[in-house]
Amino acid sequence: SFVINAIDTPGHVDFNDEVAAVLKLVDGVVVVIDSVEGIMCQSEESIKYAIDLSLPIVLVINKIERLWLELRLSPIDAYY
Repeated sequence: SFVINAIDTPGHVDFNDEVAAVLKLVDGVVVVIDSVEGIMCQSEESIKYAIDLSLPIVLVINKIERLWLELRLSPIDAYY
């Protein structure tokens, strides 16, 4: 059997120490990125820290429909 605990860490720079502490306790990382907003600087720092700790990372691109509904991008443009 498995136990999965989801820990949601804030992306604000004021919580950098808390994110670093949490990353020392986990077995893997799921990074959720907004498709329109992109990667924020704090997300980048958290990813770098997870790589330094040799944690497996899963990337999830969220809110893909915003590319069509809000930005009116074609599927090819959204891909790039």
